[in-house]
Amino acid sequence: MADNDLMGAIETLKEKIGKQEGELAERKRTVNFLCAEAGLEPAYSDPDPRPTSGSATLSLKRDQFFGKKLATAITDYMEFRYARSLGPATVDEIFESLKAGGYDGFGKDSEDAKRGLTISLAKNTAKFAKLPNGETFGLASWYPGLRRVSANGKDDSKDSDADQGTQPATA
Repeated sequence: MADNDLMGAIETLKEKIGKQEGELAERKRTVNFLCAEAGLEPAYSDPDPRPTSGSATLSLKRDQFFGKKLATAITDYMEFRYARSLGPATVDEIFESLKAGGYDGFGKDSEDAKRGLTISLAKNTAKFAKLPNGETFGLASWYPGLRRVSANGKDDSKDSDADQGTQPATA
């Protein structure tokens, strides 16, 4: 069995590779856009060969979310996705990845667990943002200009430009 130092090095390098793949994919999409503007065929048939969310779960440690509270586990997973340029996630992607990473707070009924997960994501507007497509969530810190309204109807948005946060990956 590999020791913890080697596993840490492997994970760090995999994160760097994921980020570089995302940057390369963005450049390829730009070239394809410019080709389209010039009336040419796209230069790259598959400009975005990044891993899908399903394969991203394969590189999760089996105990990555074990013993963590739900909001912490989701935040860690979203940061994991961000490091791999995967951007926001659907409830199904979050649910399956948390389960694969050892999160143990869902119970036995998957549909009830997904419903509870959806409610938790939607209510915690300080940490999570539901995107306009209604299907995906990201970290609120990815969207510094986001207007957040609490359950009591008060505006929880920050007007400060000091809190820029990390930007979401583009898909």
